[in-house]
Amino acid sequence: MRDLVLILFFFSTIPYIFMYPYVGILVWSWIGYMNPHRLAYGFAYSFQFALVSAIVTFLSVGLSSRIKKKFPITPVTIFLIIFVCWMLITTLFALEPVLAKEELSRALKIQAVIFLTLILLDSKKKIDHLIWVIVFSIGFYGVKGGTFAILTGGSHRVWGPDDSFISGNNEIALALVMIVPLMVYIITELTRYISKIEKKFIFKLIRLGVIGTLILCIIAILATYSRGGFLSLAICIFLLVMRSKKKILLLIVMATAIGIGYNFLPEKWFDRMDTMTEEKEDLSMQGRYNAWWFATHVALARPITGGGFRVFTDKQYAKYYPVDYTRDAHSIYFEVLGEQGFVGLFFYLMLNFLGFMTGFKIKKLIGKREDMAWARVLSSMIQISLISFAFGGLFKGMAYWDLPYHIIAILVLMRVQIETKLKDELEQRKTTGTTLTSG
Repeated sequence: MRDLVLILFFFSTIPYIFMYPYVGILVWSWIGYMNPHRLAYGFAYSFQFALVSAIVTFLSVGLSSRIKKKFPITPVTIFLIIFVCWMLITTLFALEPVLAKEELSRALKIQAVIFLTLILLDSKKKIDHLIWVIVFSIGFYGVKGGTFAILTGGSHRVWGPDDSFISGNNEIALALVMIVPLMVYIITELTRYISKIEKKFIFKLIRLGVIGTLILCIIAILATYSRGGFLSLAICIFLLVMRSKKKILLLIVMATAIGIGYNFLPEKWFDRMDTMTEEKEDLSMQGRYNAWWFATHVALARPITGGGFRVFTDKQYAKYYPVDYTRDAHSIYFEVLGEQGFVGLFFYLMLNFLGFMTGFKIKKLIGKREDMAWARVLSSMIQISLISFAFGGLFKGMAYWDLPYHIIAILVLMRVQIETKLKDELEQRKTTGTTLTSG
C-alpha cells in the first residue's frame, strides 16, 4: 500500500512539472533528500524516482518557451563548472575505473540538477519553496528520530534512510545540523509575514510546528551519538546566537531542546562524548587516521589527478598505505584530495570559499534595506550552514552530497536577483530623472 501511494503521488506531480518546470527541482529535492522510497518495502524501494524527475524536468525545460534558460556566470559557477570538468578528467585516470565511472555517473546526475536549479529558480518565491522542501525532507528524520529518542530514552542511535548519502548516524547528524539555520530563516520569515496580516492563527500554528521540528531535530542530532555531529551542532548554535537579533528567544529554544535531550540521554551517550577528550585512540578514530594518511599518500604519488572516484579500496590501501584496518575517506577534504588530487582539492575549496563569500557580497549589496531583509537573514543562515558543513565534514566523506552545492546555488541566485533588481531600479531612476528634466 505504501509503495502504491508513493508511486501515485510521484506521478501526479509530472503534469505540474511540465506546466512549471521549477517544480521538477522541488520534486527531485524531495526524493533526493528525504528518500521516501527507502521507507517502502516493495517495488518502490528501488524505483528510479530521482532519475525520472530529472528527465521530466529537462524535457519540460526544453519544451518551454517561457523560460529564459540563462545560466548565471559568476566566479562561483565558473569554479563549479571547472570542478565538474575535473571530475571527468580524473575519472579517465582512475585507479578503480569501474567503480569510478559508477560514482561519476551519480555525481553528474546531482550536478545536472544543480545546474538546472541555477537556471530555473529566478525569484524569492521559488527559492523559498526549495528551502521548505529541503527542511521538510531532512527534517522528517529529525522529527522521527527526536520522537524516537524521547520514547526510548535515547538508548538507541538515530540513523538516516537506507542506501542514501545520509544513511549513517554521522551523516544524518550533519544533515540535520545544516537545516537548523534554514529553519531559523523560515521562522523569521513567518514572524515577519504574521506581523503584516490580520488572520494570523494558521501561520502562528505553522510557525509553532517549525519550532517544534527544530527542537526535535536538535534532540535527534544528540541521539545519533555522533561526536562530529555534536561538535557541528555546538558551532552552529554558537553562530546562530551570535548573529541573531533575538538572542534570548533563540537561546530559550535551543536550551529547551538541549535540556530535553540531556534528560533523556543515557549514560552511554556521555561515555561516547567523553572519548573526544581521551588521548587513547579508539578503532573508529584510528580508521579515520588511516584513511587520511592513505589519501595523502595517493595524492603525493598522483598530485594532479589523484586516484579517481572510489579509490578507498583494500586493493589500493595495500599498494599505497598498507594497514590492518581500512576505511572510506570519512572527511570531505581527504576524500577530494585522494580522489581528485591537489588540483581538484584547490577547485573544491575555492568553490566553497567563493560560495561562502557570496553571502557577504549579498549583504553589502542590500545594505540596510528592509524590503530585502529576507536576503540578509537567508545569506547569514546559509553561511552558518556552510560553516557547520565545513567543520562537520572533517569527519565525514560527503564531498559530493547535494545539499552544500544546492545552498551555494541559492546564494548565487540571490546575488543575481538582487543585482538585477538594483540595476533595474537604477535605470528607472535615470529614466524618471531624464523625464522630469525634459519636462
